[in-house]
Amino acid sequence: MKSIRTFSLLVICTSLLSISAYASIPTTGKGMWIWEIWADEGGNLTAIVDRLKSSGVTWVAVKLGDSNSLWDSANNSTLYPWASKYGGFAAVIDTFHNNGINVYGWQYIYGTSKWGGGGTEAGVTNEILDIPGIDGFIIDAEVEFEASGMTAVAAQYLSAVRAAHPNSFIALTSFASVTNQPIPWTTFLARCNANMPQAYWALRPTDPVTEFSNMWSAFETADQNWINEGYLASIKPIVPIGCENPAGETSYQMHYGDIQKFASLCQDTGYVGMSLWEYSDMDSMNWSDYTASWQNLPPTVPHVTNRFPSVTDSVPAYDSINVYLNTAMDASTMDSAFSITPPVKGKLIMNPDFTAWTFAPDTLLSSSTQYTVSIDTSAESLFGIHLLQPYSFTFNTGPINREGPYIVAASPRNGGSSVSKCYVEFILNEPIHLGSIASQIAFTDSTGRSVAFSEDQYRVTLGGFTLIAIRTVFNLTPGVKYSVTMGTGLTDYYNIALEKPYTISFTCDTSQASGGTVIEGFESSIGNWQQPSKSSISYGIDTTGNSFGLAYKAYDGFQSGGLQYQFNSANAICAAQNSSGYNLGSAGSFGMWVFGDNSGNQLDYIFGLSSPKVVPVDTINWYGWKFVSMWRDSSDSSTSLFSGFAVRRLPGALLAGSTIYVDDITVNGRVSVPIPPPLPIAFKLYQNYPNPFNPTTTIQFNVPSSGFVSLKVYDVLGREVRTLVDKMEQPGNYTVTFNAGNLPSGVYFYMLEAGRFTAVKKMMVLK
Repeated sequence: MKSIRTFSLLVICTSLLSISAYASIPTTGKGMWIWEIWADEGGNLTAIVDRLKSSGVTWVAVKLGDSNSLWDSANNSTLYPWASKYGGFAAVIDTFHNNGINVYGWQYIYGTSKWGGGGTEAGVTNEILDIPGIDGFIIDAEVEFEASGMTAVAAQYLSAVRAAHPNSFIALTSFASVTNQPIPWTTFLARCNANMPQAYWALRPTDPVTEFSNMWSAFETADQNWINEGYLASIKPIVPIGCENPAGETSYQMHYGDIQKFASLCQDTGYVGMSLWEYSDMDSMNWSDYTASWQNLPPTVPHVTNRFPSVTDSVPAYDSINVYLNTAMDASTMDSAFSITPPVKGKLIMNPDFTAWTFAPDTLLSSSTQYTVSIDTSAESLFGIHLLQPYSFTFNTGPINREGPYIVAASPRNGGSSVSKCYVEFILNEPIHLGSIASQIAFTDSTGRSVAFSEDQYRVTLGGFTLIAIRTVFNLTPGVKYSVTMGTGLTDYYNIALEKPYTISFTCDTSQASGGTVIEGFESSIGNWQQPSKSSISYGIDTTGNSFGLAYKAYDGFQSGGLQYQFNSANAICAAQNSSGYNLGSAGSFGMWVFGDNSGNQLDYIFGLSSPKVVPVDTINWYGWKFVSMWRDSSDSSTSLFSGFAVRRLPGALLAGSTIYVDDITVNGRVSVPIPPPLPIAFKLYQNYPNPFNPTTTIQFNVPSSGFVSLKVYDVLGREVRTLVDKMEQPGNYTVTFNAGNLPSGVYFYMLEAGRFTAVKKMMVLK
């Protein structure tokens, strides 16, 4: 699970207040998926419960929706008659509850009519949630949702279920593709209390270590993608099938002894629970293996492990107030147990794993004031254990900072160069208001034309710096000079503005890396790459804030490797190493694409395994992708095996923690000058981007020959509302930015006229 970072308080409020907490977390501990409960143990409920209880199972997911189960009761010859022996299925649930086992119903949903009696899938789900005593419901979204148009179907299904059961616990799982998310995962997650992806079959006949590595990589990639889209970190019960008998699905076997090894890896890595699929495929040896796995430790007694502010005096009035605990805490009890004196109106916000809590006041704290934060022992963990003892701390806010914001670094450097897909970053000395940033940035080419851009990141770092990064919508033209200006409308939290505009000018680089052989593209898994805390080279790092894994920020393809680092010492290095390495053979050069963080830290390459050689290659004073290469002597055996890279802290570096990305590790790559794109052979008007928009959009058009060009915008009544171009133009590809800030929402048309050529397209302003 992931821990919250300390951001400026007012920065995180808007992003976190819209996220609701899980209603409960049923998938902690050990679980079992049961396909046909009436067929297990000869239908003997007592025998089923005894085996599950003795194996440490705390929850079961029983298949209650699909053919031959709860639904289709008129022709059902299995579940209903079986349950009637015990007084009905509600009584069956009571039996499980009396033995400390929660019961969740689950069903396959397809988004199509696959039900024998013609019922709807939402109707079946609602029937399950109507069962007295049921603890909740688990959606198993099937591969049919990978088809186009299924997002609306998923939304319709969930709306019908939530309308009937607004407060029921609903979780999402799927045996379809999770990592690449072809099904509408986020549509499901928007109405679910938790996601618990079961889509990794950790049970192929390979060794448990390899299986765990593959599973971990797949889940972490999906998990990070969900977080990036605004959803909480996922709950991850693991699903190996314990079937050694020939009747089982042999391609899915996990043999005796593997379950316990696999479960230990999961538990050691911080997963909250595991589950097996499924009861009837388990022979006695695998039941014994499962019973010995995932030891249910006594509930942890909660206590506070850290807090922020960590100092007593001169805390800025805009800083966040964070409390960190050793275990997941119940939201309602934490809210009532938390207090701040003098009283301040605000909200208590939890991080995804319920172990870190941020107090967000409605306004800035008062300057030059002493505050005391307290949590009393009424705060409980999710397991109902009270806080060990009351906790409180005191801090003093400092006086108002009258200095105001200023820019301490920018990328590209003024007078320097940048690649064609341009990233620009400004780093400011203190937290600033983020909402008005876009209106303060002017991006133009050498003729004064606006360049379309979008946000890459606006955030505040642990050190209190503000990072403002943008990226161009379209590739820039090699050899052309561009300028980016930050305006004086930028203010800090004391409403002090940037003293004067800040401009950087740079030329789009005409060279690019090409050729060579890519030996690692980071497209499937992290393979043998290890975590920084496992590297013998790493030191001076915060082990909880350092990780290496796949990321959706690629130079080429879909993914890259992301190294998140956090230093806690002035002399520190964070390394990502590969346990097998890459043989460079006779290659005369070596390099990889690196997305820099403009931190001022040093990038090192690592060669060799037993006695690694660390070679400094560049100072990370850029933001965006850069091909970082080095020449090597093919006869030098000390550099024949590339085994990783590292970020080393340098004196004077701005950032003590950030993330860099690496992609396309390449041998014998070279830098070449690209052939400029040919001039257009015909007039063409492109659809604006984005569309709909508010308030700016970009329009592209091609001009094949010199002549007078007109580009105008009209409303639905045909009235001209804006002239964007009205002059002679040379042959070329053109981009124009249209700002509809003073126009009402609605449909508009833009018309390009050049000689005998006329083209019209529609766009929409949506405010």
